[in-house]
Amino acid sequence: MGGLEREVKGAGKEAAGKIKEEAGDILDKKRMELEGKKEKLEGRAERELGREERKLD
Repeated sequence: MGGLEREVKGAGKEAAGKIKEEAGDILDKKRMELEGKKEKLEGRAERELGREERKLD
């Protein structure tokens, strides 16, 4: 997977995680909120990895 592809995929996962986190907060569902936070952080890590890979290219 190339850097740009990883960066875009990570940004998508980060956005989806943020939505899930906010939905869990609004619906008062702690598990959903925490899963969203986890997905958001995983996405951010993947996005940053992609950004660094692109710098190496």
